[in-house]
Amino acid sequence: MLWTFAFLFLVGVSYSCEKKSDFVEPKFEIMYRMYNVGDTSLDKAVIYCATVFPEENLTSWINKGKWRNAWWYQTDLLLHDYDSLVVIPDILGYKGCFYQYWVCLHFYDSLGNPFRKTYFKSDSIKDKSSADIQFYWPTDSSKFSRIE
Repeated sequence: MLWTFAFLFLVGVSYSCEKKSDFVEPKFEIMYRMYNVGDTSLDKAVIYCATVFPEENLTSWINKGKWRNAWWYQTDLLLHDYDSLVVIPDILGYKGCFYQYWVCLHFYDSLGNPFRKTYFKSDSIKDKSSADIQFYWPTDSSKFSRIE
């Protein structure tokens, strides 16, 4: 009787281990977004994104920017008052990925001198909803760390 119980116990444990290893966490798109909420003084916006994918032992570095300059020849890179930047890494994300996100905003003061404001955020991705990282300028400036 004890041998029968031990055998059934081992079969049950091995079956449950197999089922756990068969389960694969779903992967999803990671998105970094920056929105200008009508700030006409913003001259240039650049976002820098670093995503660490531990299962693949990879890090993705991507940046994208838009400029206010009218002479810029690529119209999709022109910055408008209500505009956005979106970066999507080529690799799908999953629970346990880690990101670092910088938003660098360029301005001119009243004397025409350039200056910039840079904001930073880093965190791990816990699920699909935390993989949509958004920054609204200027309202989210208090939610990100300011880099001097």
